[in-house]
Amino acid sequence: MTHPAFPPRALGMVSTKQFEGPYYFAPPTRRDIRDGQPGLPLDLAIRLTDAATGQPLAGFDVDIWHCDAQGRYSGWEHVDPNRPPEETAVIDDTGIVKGSDATFLRGRQKTDDAGVVRFMTVFPSWYFAREVHIHVMVYQNGAPWLITQLYFDMDLIRQVLEVTGYERGRERASHYGNDWVRYATGSDEGELVNAVLSGGTVFGAASLSFNPKAAPEVIEERPAPEYMDDMPDEIAVWRTFRD
Repeated sequence: MTHPAFPPRALGMVSTKQFEGPYYFAPPTRRDIRDGQPGLPLDLAIRLTDAATGQPLAGFDVDIWHCDAQGRYSGWEHVDPNRPPEETAVIDDTGIVKGSDATFLRGRQKTDDAGVVRFMTVFPSWYFAREVHIHVMVYQNGAPWLITQLYFDMDLIRQVLEVTGYERGRERASHYGNDWVRYATGSDEGELVNAVLSGGTVFGAASLSFNPKAAPEVIEERPAPEYMDDMPDEIAVWRTFRD
């Protein structure tokens, strides 16, 4: 099957900035990022375009990372995805301390002349306070241009929950759409992936856009804004974020 169409983006439409989160480190360069992890295959294509012109952006590095089918991140497999991270992890001034050198479900690719990268991975699950998502960082020459997260339509998620290995997510189904990061960034839709489940594989296409003539992002940790004051105390560890 061919990929579904890339979601259209109106000229001037810039992708939503979202949190980097506590589980990032520089990934290996590769297309297949599964490292033998079980789960429903996800063939994901991401296209970058200039928000002002709609033209493809070639030569940009794209990092993606996400949790596995049980809600665990490589490097932090010891963190219980069903509970607040501070209950099962060591947290210091740098964040949640890594517990291993595993790199599964992390990868980097450079956009081609069409502005496209492709990754072969597995469909992620949820973890505490988060719904299904994939982190994306776009940068060039070491400077980040966009940090965001990709999301999936609930109808597709329901289909995936019927697949063996994703039973854990069924009890969580009613909570999808109540993700605090999407709330905090003021975006109900986030960056939705146009995805279909066909022949035992999810095929997804995502469109991201930004202004390549603007200055790259300056990433610095800072306190969460006032609109997160009503977030539950149990997710206080997440209250520092990055633009």
